[in-house]
Amino acid sequence: MDNERKQEFTRRITNANKTELVVILFDMCFDYLDEVQDYCKKKDIENLKEAVRKGQQVIRRLEDDLNFEYKLSYDLMSLYAFAEKELVKCLIDLKEVHALDVKKILAPIREGFSEVAKADTTGPMMNNAET
Repeated sequence: MDNERKQEFTRRITNANKTELVVILFDMCFDYLDEVQDYCKKKDIENLKEAVRKGQQVIRRLEDDLNFEYKLSYDLMSLYAFAEKELVKCLIDLKEVHALDVKKILAPIREGFSEVAKADTTGPMMNNAET
């Protein structure tokens, strides 16, 4: 992820409410998945390792944010665990199809959170953030 993209995520985070933060995490994950695909194609093992690690960190953050008072959280946890395993498979066989599978799994979940974020009227999590 280049510095410009990092700055964009930082700007979005400073203005985001709780639900929007989850959507941002998905967007970050998709950026790392794009990198995983690219490095698989190039057979660039070192950068692939780093992209997989960062993608897994984002997925773990999504896992950490689950609220297990809701049954849906258990289903999401299973999907996130599967996504993490698929990323490891990218390292094992250098096939980008595993990253594509992760995208297919996470895209509808991201879309659901995006719809919920539209209805979330709570304010930004960060007060007094720089404009």
